[in-house]
Amino acid sequence: MSILPSRTFFWLMLVPSLWLLIFPGRTAVISTIAYDLALVSLLVFDGVLSIHPKRISIRRIPIKSLSLGSWNRIGWNIRNGSSRTMKMVLTEDLPEEFERESDEVFATIEGKSQAEVTYPIRPTSRGLFKLGDIHIRYRSTIGLFNRQIKIPCEDEVKIYPSVKNVSHFELATHHRRLAQLGIVSSRMLGKGNLFESLREYVPGDDLGDVAWKSTAKRGKMLIRNYETDRSQNILILLDCGRLMTPKVGSLSRLDYAINATLLLTWVAMKQTDNIAMVAFSDRIESYVPLTKGRLALTKMNEALYRLEPRLRESNYDQACQFLALQNRKRSLVLLFSDVIDPQSSSVLLAHMARFARRHLPLCVTFQNPELDQIADSKPDTPEACYDKSVAIQMRNRRREALIRMRKFGVDVIDTDPRSVTPKLIGRYLEIKKRMRL
Repeated sequence: MSILPSRTFFWLMLVPSLWLLIFPGRTAVISTIAYDLALVSLLVFDGVLSIHPKRISIRRIPIKSLSLGSWNRIGWNIRNGSSRTMKMVLTEDLPEEFERESDEVFATIEGKSQAEVTYPIRPTSRGLFKLGDIHIRYRSTIGLFNRQIKIPCEDEVKIYPSVKNVSHFELATHHRRLAQLGIVSSRMLGKGNLFESLREYVPGDDLGDVAWKSTAKRGKMLIRNYETDRSQNILILLDCGRLMTPKVGSLSRLDYAINATLLLTWVAMKQTDNIAMVAFSDRIESYVPLTKGRLALTKMNEALYRLEPRLRESNYDQACQFLALQNRKRSLVLLFSDVIDPQSSSVLLAHMARFARRHLPLCVTFQNPELDQIADSKPDTPEACYDKSVAIQMRNRRREALIRMRKFGVDVIDTDPRSVTPKLIGRYLEIKKRMRL
């Protein structure tokens, strides 16, 4: 605890100095001494009247997690044990990754009462962070000094990736598309592979679907109705290596991939599909086994929130072999990564081609908006001409790698990172509609 003189006290201290300047002499000195003694007495009296720190109790409102890039409200539960109304200024030690509208929070707490005081913050990074001490400053009753107290209150908070980063328009679009495809509100009936019900034959039905035994028993031709197998598998390979470090705006490629993964998990949850995830760089960073339902979303959040891109070459051999050992059933194998050219990406191409023999591989790669801008520019200097030539060459070699991947039977989404989420969800819904799994 510390005591800081207020502005009022400093102004009162200046009065005798001005008095001595205007009226120098013995009388002024005696008056100044008397004034100072009175001011000290008033200061002591103010200290007696003021609220003692022991009458104040404060604790942080429990928080388990916060959402990346979204404004979240945090705060404290404050109790004023005195009989007088208390005005205070609060602040707390936060990590530099947390943005806040103001460093100080003002609060008024009535006597013999308690209140919750909250304020908005916005985390700019995922991970596990520590919230530090709480600092309170309040004025004395008369206003001659300020009391400042520090309350140790260290807590840990998890910052999760947030689906809120996807615009409401995108979410609404996805809902509409799900409804149009009959995925949310109804089952996908048709030429699936799971028996659903019997119905009467109508002209045009496939005679191969006639249930002959039931037809003989009921005396009318019945057709087997099938629905698609909705509990299908989605296996996600999430590259956390060097190729996922470049930033577009304030987010890295990995951040965009994580946001897309979360929304895909949410959509898959609506369809009761199973989803698994392997995050890797030069090692296995995280693994979520096949899970479905809301538990899948919870596990995915826990696995993703601490992931950061690493300046390491990704070990595709290890990641692909690890994933292949976990599941042999035909699945949608989704890889978030990037390619440079056919030679540098040969290992990745080989593994995706191998997946195509049993599974449905889909590779999501990220374009470089800055590279495209240089390649499409109109240079006006020799240096700009050289930059354009190099950019075009890099883009063409990258396109060669993507063309080769498609020839191997691998689906590809090559997109600006900012557009990856709607394009991925759209492709997933298309795969489900066409029953490609």
